[in-house]
Amino acid sequence: LKRSRHSNTPAQSARATPSRRLPPAAMARGVAVLSLALALSAKSAHAEVSPIITTDLVQGTSELLYDIYAMAWEKSQMGGIVAQAMASLPIADIKKQVNAQLAALPPDVHKYLDLAQEKTAEAKSMATDIAVKAKATADLGAATAIDAFERALPAYKGLIPKTFGNLVLFGVYMGIVLAVLQRVVFFCFRLGMSVLWFFCFCGCCCCRSGKAKNGAAPAKGKAKAKAKGAPAKSETTAPKAAAAAPPKAGTKKSK
Repeated sequence: LKRSRHSNTPAQSARATPSRRLPPAAMARGVAVLSLALALSAKSAHAEVSPIITTDLVQGTSELLYDIYAMAWEKSQMGGIVAQAMASLPIADIKKQVNAQLAALPPDVHKYLDLAQEKTAEAKSMATDIAVKAKATADLGAATAIDAFERALPAYKGLIPKTFGNLVLFGVYMGIVLAVLQRVVFFCFRLGMSVLWFFCFCGCCCCRSGKAKNGAAPAKGKAKAKAKGAPAKSETTAPKAAAAAPPKAGTKKSK
């Protein structure tokens, strides 16, 4: 009978205990937040670091300076002044005289001049080709070095663009930063050492000097007292010495 009174059926126990299930809207919101967090973490894991400094900064700075120069040239109206000065010069007459003198030269001279112009053009083209090849080789070496750096530090992948100019610029930038940090560290170290020296060693020296002064004061007082007592003793001993001295020959004794 006791069991029948206190025991409940499964249906009654289910009715008695409240349901702990979340509503569908809350579950959907939690799943969305979890998926967004996972997506952001995966993106941050695979994202590359943005470069600190690149050659684009130098190029943009040069363009800005040129724009400032052009604006100042236009505002100052220097173009018109230079044009007027050039128009006042007899440039056409000078060209005519030079051409007349060149025409009077022998034909072999003209051949050598033409040959010199051709060689100059060829040298310019060769220099351009050599510069392009050298740049490609330098970029390849810089890319190899940057790949090795990224393999050693994968978290800094993409920090340095894979060109020779960007590698050199990054090296110069880091050198300047390290030099400044070195100066700051040395300054802080010297400042700390000077403060420590002032409060520790100089304090001990001051205490020692104070003790020495306190010990020297009684000694000075005793020395002064001795110096004052010496004349008094000499004055009292002088009559005694005069009375004890024997009379000199040829002097009469006083009655």
